[in-house]
Amino acid sequence: MLPAVLRAGKVHFGSFPRRSGEGLDAYFDRMPAPLGGERCGLILVAPRDQPLPATDEAMARWHEAQERAAR
Repeated sequence: MLPAVLRAGKVHFGSFPRRSGEGLDAYFDRMPAPLGGERCGLILVAPRDQPLPATDEAMARWHEAQERAAR
């Protein structure tokens, strides 16, 4: 789905389900993969069925996941 969103020049704003037992860092590491190295096209709203850290910490961890994906 995300590659098609990028080709169309659109942005996905929403969430994708976290897998059972998947921690936040693993979830964030999985999310950039469909973007094919692009750092745009996704505004992630993490699922609410599992607790999230404070906003600043969640954003820092998301940016770290993007950096890992870029390597």
